[in-house]
Amino acid sequence: MAKIPKNRSDKDMMQGFEEEETLSEVLLRKERQAEDRARAQAAQEPPADLARAGLTSAQVDELGRALLELKLSLAQEGVQQYRLKIQRMGRQVIITAT
Repeated sequence: MAKIPKNRSDKDMMQGFEEEETLSEVLLRKERQAEDRARAQAAQEPPADLARAGLTSAQVDELGRALLELKLSLAQEGVQQYRLKIQRMGRQVIITAT
């Protein structure tokens, strides 16, 4: 039987020891990686479509709010089936619900 050395530091005693990864550590690591990937995806701005290439994000938001208001007012009037007709007259773009 080998003799056990005395007066060793913690660092000396743990030398060469490799701790095995537990199931909970693996699951936590995978969860953190999934969260990091989700954050990275959310941070990426989606590519601009050709149809709205000239609009800023604020203008797109404003247009979305206006269309939502139109949809809500049509719903209050009881109109459920409608189509949006888009016309351009000079420097104006007119969206009409028909």
